[in-house]
Amino acid sequence: MIAGVASGVGRYFNVDPTLVRVVFAVTGLLTGGIAALAYPIMWFLIPVEPADAPAWPHPVAPGATTTPTWPGPGSQPPAPPVR
Repeated sequence: MIAGVASGVGRYFNVDPTLVRVVFAVTGLLTGGIAALAYPIMWFLIPVEPADAPAWPHPVAPGATTTPTWPGPGSQPPAPPVR
């Protein structure tokens, strides 16, 4: 759990960061450690998360249809009006 790389990748793909860590570890073992070179690259590329961001998983507002609040690729559609 260094630098939040697994958390950032997990939020981007909307999966549990533990699953990302397991996949990363298995990939590292299967490639003889070569996949570990991707870690510092991802550490550099993943943006810093704001200090007031909620912990994983992101809470969903009651009645909301979209699950993650992470922007991911492109922008999210506007939230439906509250009635």
